[in-house]
Amino acid sequence: MRYWSLICFCIIAGVFGREEARGELAGLFMTDEDKNSILAKVESGAEPWKAHYDDVLKRAKSALKREANPFWMEDVREIRFGRCGTNRGLNDTVSELCDQLDKQSGTVRDLALAYSLSGNEQFAGQAESWILAWVDGGTLLNFYDFNIDFSKSRFDGMTDSGFCGDRPWNMALDGMWQTYGLINVCDAFVMMKAGGYEFGEGNEERVEIWIRSLAEAVNSSFHAWTRWADAHRGSRAYTRYRSDNHLSWCLAGLMAAAVALDDDDLAAYVLSGGSWKDSKAGVYANPSSIREVIDLAVEADEGGRNHGRIYEEKIRRDPPVGYSFFHLWPMSLVATMAEKRYGENLWSYQGSDGVGLEDAYRRYAGYVLGEMESPRPEQEGSRTGYAWLFEIAASVWPDEDVFQQARDKGNRMKYMRQSIGPVSLIYRR
Repeated sequence: MRYWSLICFCIIAGVFGREEARGELAGLFMTDEDKNSILAKVESGAEPWKAHYDDVLKRAKSALKREANPFWMEDVREIRFGRCGTNRGLNDTVSELCDQLDKQSGTVRDLALAYSLSGNEQFAGQAESWILAWVDGGTLLNFYDFNIDFSKSRFDGMTDSGFCGDRPWNMALDGMWQTYGLINVCDAFVMMKAGGYEFGEGNEERVEIWIRSLAEAVNSSFHAWTRWADAHRGSRAYTRYRSDNHLSWCLAGLMAAAVALDDDDLAAYVLSGGSWKDSKAGVYANPSSIREVIDLAVEADEGGRNHGRIYEEKIRRDPPVGYSFFHLWPMSLVATMAEKRYGENLWSYQGSDGVGLEDAYRRYAGYVLGEMESPRPEQEGSRTGYAWLFEIAASVWPDEDVFQQARDKGNRMKYMRQSIGPVSLIYRR
């Protein structure tokens, strides 16, 4: 079996033009080599690794005292959007589902990371119980269960009451925020397996089936973006449906599932626009691979003021720079997973106009360093609040002083629940 897996990997790697992977995975965002480096620094008392390590154990020990509380509905077809106003606390909105999955999967990832670094199986056992609570008693939202019609922007029970209505079209678009939970649980699952944890009888397979169901739920909302665009190429909204941060966030979740499930077809779906068979959607070739999104979302203007500008800044989304950083985040997640799992270098990928992620990072370093001003400064929060992203850039391009300078403007103890967790623990080298 291992021999055939190696052959299959080599074939796929050849198709995608991948380089040799760096090593065995210890998690979605770190190899064994990375993990050993982290542990060596923790053992020596080096900062911020030691402080992060202590915080990870503190979070995990706290989670040992709590139980999971999955989002559950007897009939998910009664679910509402819930983006505006106050939720009724009835577990009946998409926003409540995504929020609970986000927060509880973050706890699962914390437990798995504590297990991975400390070897304490009590943490892994608790992570398994939390995941199984969702497997057995959680509700997911897949829009293929609502007879969705992408070309008409409609699904069963949808109203025309606008964004703040009970069931607008945006509900189909925003169901994809289940991606936060998908990334976190996949990371936890990979860390537990890589650490040698033995799941209860039949539980590993049950978790894999659930992860695939969650991936398909996210994919249904991804299709609300891409299949709508497929059917409306002449629409003024077409560019948004091919360039928006939602696409990259979906791809980050689907990439995480590809790694966790060892699904090369799903990886190709994300990385190069290959076809993937979804049990509800059937076979679909992805027209918005991560390469296509980078190509469309990052702007070329060599020598000009807009070089490296991300789509959300271009359209002056509220806030334009904040949303651009929010889009740079999932693109970087996909690039990290592609590098760690497959040895594929998206960091140096350039689209048809010759720009890529490095150009975007260079531009947005200027905002963190105070050298550039937002086109809508009154809409922006603290620029240094985004400095944590430059932990990633400084680890990818360690010889670029501008990325280190931007990194050092922020909080080196930044903890991003929706994916990475302790950023400088994972990325700083």
